Amino acid sequence: MDTFFSAKSHNELSKVSSLLKKDVSTEPIIKSLYEYIFERDGKKLRPLVNLIFSRGSGSNKRINLATIIELLHVATLVHDDVVDKAKIRRGKKAVNTVWTNSHSVLIGDYIYSKAFIKMVELQRLDILEELSNATNDIAKGELLQLTLFNKEKPITKNKCLEIAYFKTGRLFEAASVTGAMMHAHNYQQLNLARSFGKNIGIAFQIKDDLLDFDLSSASGKEKFKDFSEGKYTLPLILALSGLSGASKKLIDGKFGQKLTKSQKEDIYSVMYSTNAIQKCENILAQYIELAQQAVKQLQKNMDCNDLNELIGYSSIRSL
Repeated sequence: MDTFFSAKSHNELSKVSSLLKKDVSTEPIIKSLYEYIFERDGKKLRPLVNLIFSRGSGSNKRINLATIIELLHVATLVHDDVVDKAKIRRGKKAVNTVWTNSHSVLIGDYIYSKAFIKMVELQRLDILEELSNATNDIAKGELLQLTLFNKEKPITKNKCLEIAYFKTGRLFEAASVTGAMMHAHNYQQLNLARSFGKNIGIAFQIKDDLLDFDLSSASGKEKFKDFSEGKYTLPLILALSGLSGASKKLIDGKFGQKLTKSQKEDIYSVMYSTNAIQKCENILAQYIELAQQAVKQLQKNMDCNDLNELIGYSSIRSL
């Protein structure tokens, strides 16, 4: 990913990385947990989007705002790992594996509160309102998904896309629009920013869903993780709508179970035979197109090179 974006973006993201590691409690347990979480940098795509949209504002608070976006994102990841009983995060053991679930929940809360302290410091009620609503929506999405684990009757495509918006699209949307709020004062510009963030975020979630079933060696994602955890994702929902007989029995019998390599291959073959993968890729392309349409309008007033790079990356990524 490092080769995709401009030197300006890399320079600004390095400032975000530095700010993330400042102003941490000196209490040993908090310090240890926090430093462990931020020891390895994530992709920082949400703060990147925020920085792109806030350029031209002349504000010295841009890096602070982008840092808030990353704090909110990381807090959700720490909590997600507890819900999902995850073992690995960013290539190393998850916090709940090294410490306990209780430690993970509480350090996640600490990171959330750190983000909200920084929001207040911005002294922008409009930004505080947007990010507060986004945080609420993200939690809503996680709760909606949690209630749908291992259901006998799978959810619909539209419900799955709604959850994708809450879980992933919402913070991308908030990152885009709050960045634009730093200097844009017309509804058209703000709505275009919102449209880009929402659609590229949903596209990222759909790509995540596809990567769960990607058996190619090039993919860096753990294969069939969501399937084995009993999570209904878009490719699975599309496959189930066209299944019957032995194929449906295979999927139903293995859903929510640990799988061998050969079982993964069998399930992938069944899904591929229904065209579920291709259908999902087509839906992904539709959201990519919506993001591109927003960029075509935005580029009249701002440099959109990095936004176009992000659109391209969202289609080909393997992580």
